[in-house]
Amino acid sequence: MSEPYQIINLLDRHEESGAVLVALCGTGQEIHDGEAGTDEWINTCVKYFPNWSIITGANTVKGMNIEITSNVCLVDDMHLTEPVRAHRAKDHAKWVDAVLEGRATEAKKFIDQDEFSIVLTRSINAARQWLKESARGSRRVGLLASSSASRLRPYGLEVSGDFRKGIDYPKWFTTPKGNLNSSFALEVAATEFECQGLELDRVCIAWCWDLLLSEQGVQPRSIRVDTWRLVTNERKQQYGINKYRVLLTRAREGMVIFCPRGERDDPTRSPEEMNLVVEFLLKCGVQDLD
Repeated sequence: MSEPYQIINLLDRHEESGAVLVALCGTGQEIHDGEAGTDEWINTCVKYFPNWSIITGANTVKGMNIEITSNVCLVDDMHLTEPVRAHRAKDHAKWVDAVLEGRATEAKKFIDQDEFSIVLTRSINAARQWLKESARGSRRVGLLASSSASRLRPYGLEVSGDFRKGIDYPKWFTTPKGNLNSSFALEVAATEFECQGLELDRVCIAWCWDLLLSEQGVQPRSIRVDTWRLVTNERKQQYGINKYRVLLTRAREGMVIFCPRGERDDPTRSPEEMNLVVEFLLKCGVQDLD
């Protein structure tokens, strides 16, 4: 059962006292089976819990496959239009959407380098240095990478599930500078699963070959043994794109994107493929740090 069904099913047991559930739903944040957006919350109530009253924004449900029944009340004020995560860049979410939909020209219109720096480098050490030099005072910095970015291992970034189980991510997010368990150490990357719903002030996003970007389209991929293969399942394709949507929206004040140069002798780290990603991001308005 979906996450909305499980939560509402628990609250529905309070027959005498009743219950109120406030769900803040972003767009494109579904990264795993069972997670869903606004449409799933409403459809679950309509189909399984018709005794519940639903209040949501009219703009929120535009274009969604939702059955508006008598227990669904549309209120304009329930749609939150002002982003508060990246307080310096109100259009950052639009930039991310355009990037992940292959619309470079449109993405460039939404970027504001003065208020929210987005730079790119081919060196992980240069990315670390940028974070150290650009983050003032106690501003928190950290490394981020996709959970399927297995070919970042040659660059010292491990994202396997077994490895991440040994990391105390609450400490990673909260421990101050000087502690090797802290995000400040810039040694361990958090994936979309650890950082979903959380933010840092400035981040380095380590891009991998699991998501190729170009104006011809966005291609999520998974690795099998020693070969990247296109993800063909429509839902898993969206999960693959949403991983990077989560990563690209974790910073409050700015970010650096690390795109490794690759290795010609390694088909899983194609320099040509990553060069296309770099070219596309530069067209989107990202500044070349190198």
